[in-house]
Amino acid sequence: MEIKKRLFLYAFILTLVLFIGLVLLNRFMDDHREQFIENGLQDVVNNANELQTMLLMGDVYGEKMTCLIFSEKLKKLDKSVWTLGLKIDEYRVASQDFLENPWYLEQKTIFNQQEVLYLSLLKRSKQKCGFTTPIILFFYQNSDDCKKCDDQSFVLGDINRKAGTEVSIFSFDIDRNLTTVNLLKNFYDITELPCLVIEDKKYCGMQDNAMILSTLCQNATISLCPKQ
Repeated sequence: MEIKKRLFLYAFILTLVLFIGLVLLNRFMDDHREQFIENGLQDVVNNANELQTMLLMGDVYGEKMTCLIFSEKLKKLDKSVWTLGLKIDEYRVASQDFLENPWYLEQKTIFNQQEVLYLSLLKRSKQKCGFTTPIILFFYQNSDDCKKCDDQSFVLGDINRKAGTEVSIFSFDIDRNLTTVNLLKNFYDITELPCLVIEDKKYCGMQDNAMILSTLCQNATISLCPKQ
């Protein structure tokens, strides 16, 4: 009987230690993910501020300076934005209560605001310097209300990984109800989700890899396009 009591006590202590360890590990991972995203968001903000300074330099020194600035800066710009968006979504998937977390909602709001700024700067650079980088806008909302939004995100993620900086992809969360995002939504007359805008043309509903690449290749030449 005494041996059984000891075994029970040891088992209880071991279970308690494992439970506490798992709780602490989960908290550590949450803190690590939050810190990663916060650092990423700060990089996004810093990049935006730097680009605004560069635009001022372009106004002072002329179009040649503007084009030199964008040719260097935009190589890194879109990739970092999309990667940060994926990290935020990965954090959402890893934490069941993340959608109700005020911190998460704040980060998504900041992220989408910066995306709109980046998009505006990129389109301006295309107009001023003749850049040919194709642009894809992805409008989505939560998976409960939009069953195909996650599937569309997966397809775009695959294209982004393969095309890299050859294609600029911006994702906008309609649920955040941001004024700037709503303006884009109304401008492109988005009435169905998911919805893509590829080079200013709207394609609502789920779009597969082949359709997106075909549309891209009609408007630009990237490495994923079939060789002529």
